[in-house]
Amino acid sequence: MYSPVTLEQWRIFNAVVRHGGYAQAGRELNKSHSSLHHALAKMQDLLGIQLLRVEGKAVKLTEEGEVLFRRSTRLLENAEELQRTAVSLSRGWETELTLAVESVFPTGCLFNTLKAFYPLSQGCRLRIRDTVIGATTTAIEKKEVDLAITSSVPQGYLGTSIAEVDMLAVVHRSHCLAQFTDSITERELSGHLQIVISERMPAHSRDKGWLKAEQRWTVDNMGVVLACLQQGIGFSMIPRHQIRNELASGDLVALKIENAVQKKFWLSLVVPQPEGLGPAGQLLRDLLLQYSDCSSQ
Repeated sequence: MYSPVTLEQWRIFNAVVRHGGYAQAGRELNKSHSSLHHALAKMQDLLGIQLLRVEGKAVKLTEEGEVLFRRSTRLLENAEELQRTAVSLSRGWETELTLAVESVFPTGCLFNTLKAFYPLSQGCRLRIRDTVIGATTTAIEKKEVDLAITSSVPQGYLGTSIAEVDMLAVVHRSHCLAQFTDSITERELSGHLQIVISERMPAHSRDKGWLKAEQRWTVDNMGVVLACLQQGIGFSMIPRHQIRNELASGDLVALKIENAVQKKFWLSLVVPQPEGLGPAGQLLRDLLLQYSDCSSQ
């Protein structure tokens, strides 16, 4: 009857190879030299191949042993991860989280958070939904997400301010509006095409931002907005942090609007069901708050 090699035998094999002998491996595993030697001899018999050879006082891998050593390392890493996941689940650690993030949130801030979260996530899967105003509100109200970063906290929910966003009206340098050296009036601006991102919200939701242009194109994402602007098509309201390079190079020009109040708003972190947020969600929440100083992003 076939007898499979046990995980413990793979662990012994891996330790002996890493330490180059039985003595140090025995100290690591708290086992005697003889028990390790017996376990490996039995393992090689079960596999029908020689894994190790002795050269002087050192233990070396055979060609077959090199292949199995690499794979055994991955096997042991996976086993340890499996064990950690099982312990996490027993402590209520979530297996999956969903985070809604409005597209105006600084990506540098988000990526710093994710970079810090990953090594501590203990296998928790993360789904990130790129949303815009109304879609975020709907996701919060329907409890579709565990956490949300939004510019509009729905009534009945609490939010923690997490980042300030500075909005600019911009055009490409080839656009006729870019030639204005003086301030432009809102009336003059309303006669030009405005490029806006689809709210993807119910029809009854009210518009956000400056939407007084008589002509308007609605697109699905910021990439299309920037592509239109680069072709000299229309103007758009865009967060300053998303176009720092284009402003610095002069490709995009910020418009001076007469009597216009500078458009700044705060993004807030909302936890739709705070009482149900587990340890993984709490960790992600804390990291978002920790890395929320995005003024330099």
